[in-house]
Amino acid sequence: MHKNVILAFFSLSCFTLFAQQADFVMVEHFTNTYCGICKSRNPALHAVMDKYEGQVHHISYHPSVPYSQCPLYNYNREGNGARQSYYNIFSTPTMYINGQRSSSSATQFESDLVEQMSQGQPVQIIVEEGSSRSRAVVVRIRTLSPMESGNYRLLVVLAERFLAFDANNGEKEHFNVFRKMVTANDGDPISLPATGEEITMQFEVTVPADVSNEEAYIIAYVQNEDSKGVVGSGTKFDEVSTSAREEELGSLALFPNPVTNYVEVEMPEGLQIHRYRVLGIHGDVFMEKVIPSGQHKATLMVESLQSGTYLLQVDHGKGLIHERFVKL
Repeated sequence: MHKNVILAFFSLSCFTLFAQQADFVMVEHFTNTYCGICKSRNPALHAVMDKYEGQVHHISYHPSVPYSQCPLYNYNREGNGARQSYYNIFSTPTMYINGQRSSSSATQFESDLVEQMSQGQPVQIIVEEGSSRSRAVVVRIRTLSPMESGNYRLLVVLAERFLAFDANNGEKEHFNVFRKMVTANDGDPISLPATGEEITMQFEVTVPADVSNEEAYIIAYVQNEDSKGVVGSGTKFDEVSTSAREEELGSLALFPNPVTNYVEVEMPEGLQIHRYRVLGIHGDVFMEKVIPSGQHKATLMVESLQSGTYLLQVDHGKGLIHERFVKL
């Protein structure tokens, strides 16, 4: 796994764009495939989360309690066990919303969910990932409002969105099943950027052969290790405002790729290049240029770069577009 961190600065207009996005909540759902109570309560809990689809990030962890023979626990004992130990889980189902204990009663769970949604998250996380079994993942973390002091950790999780599996307790459908941690099992320490600033982190992830590649996706969230509060979460499915998302992930033309001496860059229609940077896999900046007047196309001379994989980061004045290229 490769990871790097990039600090980026934005204008006030960009900060306003980000700050106006919908708030999310992070639900950590502890369940067990041998647990009869889980079978009876999980459908109502899922129905509540479905009701607020688009605002809820959900992941199902499978602890060793009450039954250690649960196959989804045994699939990744260390990863499931780490979250179990962190929250001191002793029964299932157990629900946590933004790191705060909730109820497995659907009525109270919904009340707690709505309360957490009203408070919002001070950190926005945008996840971009490829679709191949070996995929690149970009996690962008932006601080929207002043943060309390604390020891923050980033957790990047590979989950299986839907799993059809006949469990011992009679459940046949399982959602957002934890498969593995991309970061350390207890997360990676992270220094959050100042208000209005953003950092970008890159990961290389391989989806295990026994996990559906089509259902596999990344959930990223930041947690205050001291208070257990989750301050931000994100997935590739988030609608970060349609216009912003389309600009962020617009079609950036980059050719040729792989490259030898130069690469032509062309922006999506209506966007201009105001600054570009070429970064290595460890975050080193190899090239950088500011174009005050902006331009739709640019030619980058890259003959001096060593062979390897690089990230082109383009600032178009309203956000960033990232594209990887290979130097031969």
